[in-house]
Amino acid sequence: LEAGFDRLTAVDFEKGCYIGQEVTARTHYRGLVKRRLLPLRCEGPPPVVGSEIIWQGKVIGTSKTAAACPDHVRHSVVLALLKLDDIHAIIDQATTKSASDLVINGRAARLCPPAWCLPLPVPPRR
Repeated sequence: LEAGFDRLTAVDFEKGCYIGQEVTARTHYRGLVKRRLLPLRCEGPPPVVGSEIIWQGKVIGTSKTAAACPDHVRHSVVLALLKLDDIHAIIDQATTKSASDLVINGRAARLCPPAWCLPLPVPPRR
């Protein structure tokens, strides 16, 4: 669910008996997914796995994997598991400011959520 596979119908909530069914269904129906695996585009070569992702001076996650961007030689694509609260704040800031404070290894980065995963869920408030 954190990768958004439910949006791609990769998880069937009607099918019975699969490993992890109870936890997956409970998480889905209660809306408890608090993180999302999303791609980021960053300047320069791919950062090493585990590189800190910093937004407004605070570490908000680490890179899970990275590769050279197939359509732009001077950029890379990074996958990171980020809190939905942080993702929404970054998106809100990007619509009000032209520059983002998102960096990976000191290089500018930006969120690149695929269209199929939008709109992102809003995490429940405590």
